[in-house]
Amino acid sequence: QGRGADRALMPLELRRTAFQFLALAVCIITAAIPAVCPARDHVDGFDGAKPSWTMLYDRSGVRLSKHERSLDVRREGKAAELFDVQVNVESTLLQLVYQLPMARLIDDMQLSLWFQSTQDGATLAARVVFPNQVDPETGAPLMLLVEGDAYTKVGQWQKLNCLDIDRKVRQMLPQIRRRMQKAGAGGDIDVTGRYVDTAVVSIRSSRGNSRFVVDALRFGPIV
Repeated sequence: QGRGADRALMPLELRRTAFQFLALAVCIITAAIPAVCPARDHVDGFDGAKPSWTMLYDRSGVRLSKHERSLDVRREGKAAELFDVQVNVESTLLQLVYQLPMARLIDDMQLSLWFQSTQDGATLAARVVFPNQVDPETGAPLMLLVEGDAYTKVGQWQKLNCLDIDRKVRQMLPQIRRRMQKAGAGGDIDVTGRYVDTAVVSIRSSRGNSRFVVDALRFGPIV
């Protein structure tokens, strides 16, 4: 009771000053505590009706005969994304491209998906962008494809992983420096702010018909 009475008897101006000091102390303490952003994974089961992958190919030698969400051919969930192609040349490169949520590259970041095909020769990769480093050969920000697992189990579902992305990028940097120096770029590579924004499945395909199916993509952690 005495403490409450003392507070009640404190002059109004003094009480205001004490409150202001208390508010300031709370602000200082709050500012000193680092913000914690919970990490999360981006998961896509490709269960909706609208396809989300894009195929890049040479239209003069390849025909994309089907691109859909398949309810029949799937690894899990309700659907998967399916491509049927007809290749009319001896050899060509096909690329399946998926836009990931842009995420800062950190040590334990990884990318995975399930893949099925009637042929081998597919490799999963993550695209890393260096927003503060210009590639002298393109004039655009420097971009790298960091490769992961290759598909080998023809006709079966196989999980493809792209692990240790940041470590692989660091291993690639000496080679990239040499390439950029030959192109006339001086100084070191600015690696600040690097991020991952795209999943790519690259497929070296030959003449004939092929099918590619993608399911259950996971990417993260995103912070």
